[in-house]
Amino acid sequence: MTHIGFSVAGQPGTLARAGDPFLDFSRLGYHAGHCYRRGLVMVDANLNLDAQESIKAQEGVPSPDQIETAGFQVTERDIVFECPNCGGELAIDMDGAGMEVDCAHCGAALIVPEYRGPSLQFLQAATSKLAKAIQAARNASPKKFHFEGRTPDDLNRRQNELQQALRESQTQLMEIKGHIHHATIQLHRYQLKLEVIQESQSELQAELEAIVQALHQT
Repeated sequence: MTHIGFSVAGQPGTLARAGDPFLDFSRLGYHAGHCYRRGLVMVDANLNLDAQESIKAQEGVPSPDQIETAGFQVTERDIVFECPNCGGELAIDMDGAGMEVDCAHCGAALIVPEYRGPSLQFLQAATSKLAKAIQAARNASPKKFHFEGRTPDDLNRRQNELQQALRESQTQLMEIKGHIHHATIQLHRYQLKLEVIQESQSELQAELEAIVQALHQT
């Protein structure tokens, strides 16, 4: 079984195997310091390639999904939560929602919470990597194209590939615009709910102050 050294509870170099009882999670990952487990393979986050190095190793311009997931162990599908007993950070695929598992840190039994969208950890890391990728693309020198020695068939084939890639890119563009529109409406909804709560707080505070004043007059 594949295994590597990692840190648990501040003990560097602790060696763990996927078969160890306290790691007996089904499709479960967890963080212990810089460690993460998914399925039956332990990986050390420090051994991952830097996101930019992974991106540079790819041919052509990477997709947003490739940029977001390069070199990062927590995915958009993961539920990241804390053990209610010891406070240890755990992560499990969204399919594990509702499962009863044992905490990899303290061994206590717990119920995996429901999936409520991408975790804050994923969003922060993905946003940072996307911003860096955009900046790197803008700072890069204009790409030059050389077609010497290419046959007409080669050029026609490449033309078809580029046209297909553009169609796929347009589909992704429309999908992202749809997400932005939905998120904008959702953000406005939350802002209105916030204002409603603030108005309610103002009324409650005003009534509380009136009661305090009335009590002082008695």
